[in-house]
Amino acid sequence: VVVDPRRTKVAEQADLHLAVRPGTDVLLAWALTQELERLGGFDHDFIAEHVHGYDAYMGEVRARAAEALARDCGVALEEITRLAGWYRDADPAAISVGNGLERNRNGGSGIRAVFALPALAGQFGRRGAGLINGAGNAFPKTVARLTRPDLVPAGTRTLNIIDIGRHLLDATLDPPIKALFIYNHNPLIVHPDQNRMRRGLEREDLFVVGCDVVMTDSMAYADVVLPASTHFEFHDVYPAYGQQWLQRAEPVIPPVGESLPNTEIFRRLAARFGFDDAVFRADDA
Repeated sequence: VVVDPRRTKVAEQADLHLAVRPGTDVLLAWALTQELERLGGFDHDFIAEHVHGYDAYMGEVRARAAEALARDCGVALEEITRLAGWYRDADPAAISVGNGLERNRNGGSGIRAVFALPALAGQFGRRGAGLINGAGNAFPKTVARLTRPDLVPAGTRTLNIIDIGRHLLDATLDPPIKALFIYNHNPLIVHPDQNRMRRGLEREDLFVVGCDVVMTDSMAYADVVLPASTHFEFHDVYPAYGQQWLQRAEPVIPPVGESLPNTEIFRRLAARFGFDDAVFRADDA
């Protein structure tokens, strides 16, 4: 079974493809939970021993009829019922959550609602059952050493990257955004409301610096574009992302033109700004 708004190659090979409306995963999960309960798919012994907050959660799940939830998530209730029956009968049953599900305003709620299913069905603690997540934490990163919060001036504001388009056009934002540095990202394409993001980047008083390997749609709005090297051009280490290996990358060609790895670009910028902490002089190793 594949749940995906798109008809991907994997979805084409599935026994059942639920083309959920983007951003409504929590509604689909709640409808599936209702049908799983109606079909007798709950493991009440497991729930009594291991699940906390069951009554409160199910109160939220049952607040709207399954028919309404199915309508709003764009999936026929008959298909949801079929999946609930399959999940009830599967032994073992595993759910693999892919990447991207969390990248909308209520994405976290959608993931939590999906994660509740194996708890309600008693599918945790059994070989081959439960949840299959990407192995993104197989090699944990020391975030503080990477982000160095001790170097951030007191009172520095943090804005959600998803809302940058709105913030760029918000006349009440105090202080307003006067400069934007875009790297490893193409906000004009991936952010909500592309037209609003474009209007924000078009602001005459906004200074935009871009750093990328190609001239993306967003780079076209930059006042300055710094050439970044591709991953084929420098040494790097990649932690696990969907698998269990730490990967070492070696360059296969020298940097093209004047391009540099992001880390070297930031080191040189730090030197020009006069930042002399040792971290700004350390090499990638």
